Amino acid sequence: MEGAGKLIDDEELREAMREKGLGTPATRAQIIEGLIAERYVYREGRELVPDREGVLADDAAARPRACPSSSRRSSPPSGNSSSRRWSTAS
Repeated sequence: MEGAGKLIDDEELREAMREKGLGTPATRAQIIEGLIAERYVYREGRELVPDREGVLADDAAARPRACPSSSRRSSPPSGNSSSRRWSTAS
């Protein structure tokens, strides 16, 4: 996350990300806490597990978009929510 924006060609956008602190550990923690508060994910030990809404949001984000310049995954995720876990360990 600390390297967020390094691959962005637009200097103005890259600078805006740096100024806002996007990609910092503090930002990451804030985003994770927001996802938990909105009930997209929950903690299970040291892992984050998506609930139904989190899986639906992830699937929606993975769908191709009409705009060719938008970023998207090259292939949609597979598996059920139990296979989608993220470790919170550093």
